[in-house]
Amino acid sequence: MSNKLDEKFLAALDARSLSPDERCRIQYLWSDIENIDQHVRKFDCVLRLYRYARQENHARIDSANERRNEIAAIGCGAPEAGELLARCQTLEDESMMYRSWAHTAARDGAMTIYHLCYLMAVTWSKMALCDLLDQIQVAANKELADNLFQQAFPAFAAIRSALVHLVENSATPLHYDNSLGAIDYPEPDMARSLFFAGTLEGDTFQATYENRIHGYDLYEDSLVALRNSIGLIRISLIRGGKP
Repeated sequence: MSNKLDEKFLAALDARSLSPDERCRIQYLWSDIENIDQHVRKFDCVLRLYRYARQENHARIDSANERRNEIAAIGCGAPEAGELLARCQTLEDESMMYRSWAHTAARDGAMTIYHLCYLMAVTWSKMALCDLLDQIQVAANKELADNLFQQAFPAFAAIRSALVHLVENSATPLHYDNSLGAIDYPEPDMARSLFFAGTLEGDTFQATYENRIHGYDLYEDSLVALRNSIGLIRISLIRGGKP
């Protein structure tokens, strides 16, 4: 929480005639918002790691392809071909590492969104029970926040369920990248059941749950939607005093 937000919140408190007990109740709600903010910052870190890993992955793939083109041009029997091939192998190994980082970030982001949604729901419920707030304004802001969140992450619950099921079923592939081609399923029936988790299609993370594919976008717009949703909770608390 920034100092600017602190100042706005404290100024809003000072402008109201609150008893020490009432002031404490509002401050507890503000602490809940700070907790939500931590998850938003974590999602920001997820996006940064994801973008970095994808960038490094693509850079190493391009470099490896350049080395292979050099080998093709000079011939495999050339003295420097062995060194180029070794460098190519190193680049491909590093590419796999960064690709794994991208998948890890995307999966972590999916779980972060789920936990963040839970905390938001709990906070809204507490605010709905707070007799110090204007419940008409709180309800209106909650509807706006819910719509923003639902538009950005329509399948967050299904993705979380797929990832939990993934942990419970160790035979399921941990991840799949569409650049690799077809999925190798441990069992043929798994392909027919459409159960996999951790797919990256472009910048969309996908998971399959109950034979349906669900996903969320690893875009800056997703982070903006989260921040705007949290902003509506803040506004409800700062400006939500009874008239």
